[in-house]
Amino acid sequence: MPKASDTRRNFSAAVKRAAWQHCNGRCQDCTAPVAAGSFIYDHIVPWELTRNSSLANCQVLCLTCDDDKTYGRDIPMIAEADRKADFHLGITGPGRGRCPIPCGRSSRWSKPIGGCRTAATAANRLPATT
Repeated sequence: MPKASDTRRNFSAAVKRAAWQHCNGRCQDCTAPVAAGSFIYDHIVPWELTRNSSLANCQVLCLTCDDDKTYGRDIPMIAEADRKADFHLGITGPGRGRCPIPCGRSSRWSKPIGGCRTAATAANRLPATT
């Protein structure tokens, strides 16, 4: 049985060698020269979305470009995919669905300026005088 690290997000040595030859010692995003210790083998499409660690999904990036890609594109893309998957399973986040945020627009609770919570139901209102 293969280890989880072998089948997960790590690239094989052969893929890393081929990616290094393909990049010619330059970052594949900003084309800055990279040397040992100043680059990373990155998944073009995040591993969490494709489970693909092949050469077609491998690129060499400098550390700055890797940070920009990871925090600017990959993490939001993964979060969006997770939200969509949860939606299709009937899982909703806070403030949506049957469990609204307390005192929010769709909540049955209101919070007046004084700060005391009250149920905003017809029973709490004064009866109309005729």
